[in-house]
Amino acid sequence: LCAGAAAVDAHHGKPGKGAAYLAAMLLAVLAADLLAARAPPPEPFPIRRPGREGILAALFTVLGMAALGFRYSGEVPWEERARLHRLLAGLAMVAFTFPTALALYLLADGYRPRALGFRLRGLAAGAAALLLAAGTASLVDPGQVTLWRALEGAGGWGGLLLLGASAAIPEEFLRFVLQTRWGASLRSPAAGWILATLVWAALHVPNFAAQAGGDAAAGALGALRIVPVGLLWGYLTRRTGSLLPAVLAHGLNFWGLQNS
Repeated sequence: LCAGAAAVDAHHGKPGKGAAYLAAMLLAVLAADLLAARAPPPEPFPIRRPGREGILAALFTVLGMAALGFRYSGEVPWEERARLHRLLAGLAMVAFTFPTALALYLLADGYRPRALGFRLRGLAAGAAALLLAAGTASLVDPGQVTLWRALEGAGGWGGLLLLGASAAIPEEFLRFVLQTRWGASLRSPAAGWILATLVWAALHVPNFAAQAGGDAAAGALGALRIVPVGLLWGYLTRRTGSLLPAVLAHGLNFWGLQNS
C-alpha cells in the first residue's frame, strides 16, 4: 500500500517526494515509539461488545459513504439540486459521515469520553509527527504547503484550529472505533488498524473524484495516496492510548506531503 502511494508520485513525475513522504511517516512512527517508551503504558480501551459495535460502525460508515457519494456525484451541481435532496444528504452526512450517530450510540450505551479515546496523553508524539511532516514538505515541495493560505482563509489561528478540529475529531473518532472494534473482533489489532485506515481512505474517494472532474480512477489514486499518513495517525492512537495525538497531527495537516 505504501509503495503504491509512492508510485502515484512517481507517475506524476515526483519520485523524490514520494520517497520523502514515506521516510517522514517512518520517522514519525519511530518518534512515537521513542516517546511512548518513556511514558507509562496506556490502559486498554474497554470494549463491551466488539462484534455488535463493529458491525454497527461498519453499517453507519456505509451510510456515510452513500451520503458522500450523493453529495459529490451527479451531473447537476450541488447548489442546483432539490432543496429536500440537499437537506436529506446533509442530515445523513452529519449523522453517519462525521459520525454523530455512532458517538451518540456509544455514549448512550454507557461509554465515557475517556473510554472512547479522549485521553490527555501522547501529545508530544502528535507534535513530532506534525513537525516531521511540515519540515519534510517544506524541503521537498514548498509549493504544496497551504498553511498560510488556510490561516488567511480561516481568519487567524483560532479559526484555523477550529477548522482543523472540526475535520480531524470526527475522522479520528471513526478510525478509533473501527480499528479498536474490528481489531478486537478479529483478535488482531494490526488487522483492525489496517482495515480502518483503508475504509477511512475510501471515504475520501467521492471528494477526490469530484475535484478531478468526476474521474473515479483519480479519486481512487487520491485515496491510495493518503493511506500512509492514515496508517501513521492510526498508529499514533494505538501507540499512545489516545486519539488526541492523531487529532493534533491531522487537524494541522496543511503541508501537502500526501498530495501528488
